[in-house]
Amino acid sequence: MIVFKKQSILSQLSEDGNLMSKAIKLQSKAAEYGFDWPAVELVFDKLQEEISELKQEVVLSNLESSVDRDYYQERLQDELGDVLFCCMNLARFLKVDPSKALNSTNDKFERRFNFIESFVAQQGKKIEDLSLTELDKAWDQAKEQGL
Repeated sequence: MIVFKKQSILSQLSEDGNLMSKAIKLQSKAAEYGFDWPAVELVFDKLQEEISELKQEVVLSNLESSVDRDYYQERLQDELGDVLFCCMNLARFLKVDPSKALNSTNDKFERRFNFIESFVAQQGKKIEDLSLTELDKAWDQAKEQGL
């Protein structure tokens, strides 16, 4: 039988409302007590494992059309949470601020999508008139231009 301590080591962490920060704080605190991966390669392995588990839940949720959707939504949420938590651990290992990384990627996505919109408008079309393949080609052009 497992007996829980009244006061967890993790309960000492302050709440700042930032979920990415909380994940990193939880992992950092656990690491102080030896609960950590010894190398970043193992974090990548764990991330691949978590992605595989998420993929498995996606397949199961699509196969079981007649059963409780709430159950599968909860499973998908749980597995996606594991992937995100692992990504925060990777950010900690790489010493990268995940908020800054995500903000940078959001900005990059906006620049590239704006390029696609301009590209499509120059052809006198609407974005929904192009296939995904055509949109991907425009995306690749945006990348080539350093956007």
